[in-house]
Amino acid sequence: MTQVFVSYSRKDLDFVERLAEDLKAAGLEIWYDLSGLDGGTRWGREIQSAIQQSQFFIVVLSPNSVESDWVEKEFMYAYHLKRKIVPLLYQPCDPPIWFINLHFIDVQETNYERHFPIILKALGIQPGEAAKRMEPAVVVPAVQELLEIQKPLPPAVEQEEQKPPLSQTEPLPGKDQRKKEKPCNRRNCRVKNKSGQGGR
Repeated sequence: MTQVFVSYSRKDLDFVERLAEDLKAAGLEIWYDLSGLDGGTRWGREIQSAIQQSQFFIVVLSPNSVESDWVEKEFMYAYHLKRKIVPLLYQPCDPPIWFINLHFIDVQETNYERHFPIILKALGIQPGEAAKRMEPAVVVPAVQELLEIQKPLPPAVEQEEQKPPLSQTEPLPGKDQRKKEKPCNRRNCRVKNKSGQGGR
């Protein structure tokens, strides 16, 4: 998993913790001094080791961080290791000399949410890919399958499906249909011949 080292001033911890949670939700491993240090450890060596194991280096720029000796040391070490450096402008400040040639991403106030996809892109993650990681997996039918389900039947098939079955009282196709003869009674059974004689 890609690891990102965050360099900052402790006075800006609230922002850093928010940033770390959002980056973790996008599938990144985040390291900052309060997250990876246990009591009694030699934090100088741990920080150096964490930068070595990271592929990206985020530096949070503010009036507090540009005055921090440790932020400067961490930056110079990451630069020496040729780590990809992503500066974030958290608060307005005069950039230090070691930052002059770098472009920053403005995350001041509402710009943080607006420019968060840019941060992900700088860390090698496309916004669409991050959304997939952040959302729970849901199994849904493919769009084509839904279209097949909702698609009407072809006309020929519809006619066959909707045509009622032949009734037992109906004549078969192609056979002559004969009229049913009326039952014989005294009125309709009397036949007259040409001679005028009647019979029963």
